[in-house]
Amino acid sequence: MKNLWTIAWALALALLLAEAGAAQDKAADGVVGTETFSTSTPGGGGELVSQGLDGERTAWFISHVAPGNPGVVNVVVTYYDSKESRDKAREKEKEKEKEKKKKADKKKDGKEPDRPPVPTYDPRFYDYKDGKLVPKTQNSIEGMVVPDNIHDRQPFSFAVPQITGEVVNVQTVEGVVVQQASTDKYGRIFLAAGLPAGAYLVSGSGHDQPLGKIEIRQRAGDALQHTPQSLQLQNPPEALKVSDGFTLNGTGLNSDYRKVKVRLTGSGQTEEPTILAATEDQLKLAPVQQLQPGAAQLRVTNQDTGESTDATRVLLYDIQGRLERRTLKSGDQSELVVTVIPDDLPLTVKTNVVSGPVDFGGGRKQVEGVTNHGQAIFPVRAEHGSGPFQLTWELAPNQDFVTHDECRCNINIGRCQPEEDYICIERRINNRWSCISSHK
Repeated sequence: MKNLWTIAWALALALLLAEAGAAQDKAADGVVGTETFSTSTPGGGGELVSQGLDGERTAWFISHVAPGNPGVVNVVVTYYDSKESRDKAREKEKEKEKEKKKKADKKKDGKEPDRPPVPTYDPRFYDYKDGKLVPKTQNSIEGMVVPDNIHDRQPFSFAVPQITGEVVNVQTVEGVVVQQASTDKYGRIFLAAGLPAGAYLVSGSGHDQPLGKIEIRQRAGDALQHTPQSLQLQNPPEALKVSDGFTLNGTGLNSDYRKVKVRLTGSGQTEEPTILAATEDQLKLAPVQQLQPGAAQLRVTNQDTGESTDATRVLLYDIQGRLERRTLKSGDQSELVVTVIPDDLPLTVKTNVVSGPVDFGGGRKQVEGVTNHGQAIFPVRAEHGSGPFQLTWELAPNQDFVTHDECRCNINIGRCQPEEDYICIERRINNRWSCISSHK
């Protein structure tokens, strides 16, 4: 009987241990909740929103970037029941990274490495749709592009990028057609005789609604007495964002988009951005399509007069932002991380709270910071609880660059030094110089 009791007790204990072991395995990872945060439209502002909490939120968590659609960055936060569970999960991640590195090292014998699940692409030129890269076209520019100021009977060019190779009507608000012209492949039209002062609607064949409106102003003084001026740029841009269109103001430009050229040269390459709208005082251009971020030269040529502007040094750049969460001694903190390319020149970034219950500390809704190795980090603090909010980020104006021709950056001292066939941009921050250069 004693042996039977011993056997039964042993079986029961084994069963209890097995059940306990199964329960322990089930909760071995210690995960008690997950939460997803999304940043939309990086590079031009967007919403940073919590998509909801599944489970429990604790002080012990790990965050990582998860797959997202183009223009959206997802950050997944995993919460654990204890610091020990979180640390174990981190160790497992480190082990996985080591295994990946070992496999990558083995493939360095000449074999092609595995391709990433989502292909790398430049969002200026491609969209990622249904698992494929789709080239963008000039038609991705929406709406009409018209000069800011057009005067009575002043020749001008404008563009309706969504309509190419079609007849466009320019009519008064009463419906009287005063001009008809066919657009080119970029939707551009040149009106050599201009238009009388007034308001006009632009419509296309097969379009029920007007495509846009043009305002023609009366010039102060007699328009016929307007004297052409020599070619020069006024307040040329210090920096140009590669994914945005840009505007050049000056005198002696050409109203006919076909007879004026804008050239950007950097790293030994030259690009002529597409001119979408023009007067003798202003040019509006499509985004840069080929040149990469870095130092570049800008020149404008009026082909009617043969004049060209002096070379202007500009910085081509790209900027993106994302939301991250970081663990501090006092708890976790959300941060807006703004990344700027090129990353070897300190640049001042300006951020704003557009809407939502957040600030950048001390109730501040707008702050500036200088990038370090291409990044500027801004703590984002909740004012009254959590909720959707919208932030914007951009390069601050007036970077106070010092530009040089026939100079090249000496990275050892952070200064530009004379060298033929190079252009150089340098900047001083806190008594320290940094520079960037490019071959002409």
